[in-house]
Amino acid sequence: MSITAAAMTHDCDVLVVGAGPVGTALALELALHRVSFRIIDQLPVRSDKSRALVIQPRTLELLNRHGAADTIVQRGRVLRGGSTFINNRPAASVDLDDRTSNPGCFCSSQICLESAIAPDAS
Repeated sequence: MSITAAAMTHDCDVLVVGAGPVGTALALELALHRVSFRIIDQLPVRSDKSRALVIQPRTLELLNRHGAADTIVQRGRVLRGGSTFINNRPAASVDLDDRTSNPGCFCSSQICLESAIAPDAS
C-alpha cells in the first residue's frame, strides 16, 4: 500500500493505515482522547468479505466505551469452547470461558464488527 500525496497534505497527529476493525477501533480511541487522525485504506469502500470471526472479551470491553459492544453481542454468538477431531475422533478441546464482564469469546463477522463501530463509514 502506498501513501498518496493527498493523504500526506492533511495535518494530523496520527495517520491510521487501514480502515478495518483495528484501524477503526484505533480511530475511536484517538477521538476519545481528542487526538487528530486521518484514516487511509487501499479500498475505496468497506469490504463485504470477512477475514475475522472471533472477538475477544477484552476487545468487547474496550468497544463498550464507545457503545458498540451491545450491538456486537446481539448479532453474534458466544463461543464457550471448541473441539478438534481427527478421523472422527476427538483430538483436542479448549475451554474459552473467560472471567471478564463479557462472557466468553464471540463469533461475529468482520462486517458486523465494522458496521457496529463505524456505522456511517463507507
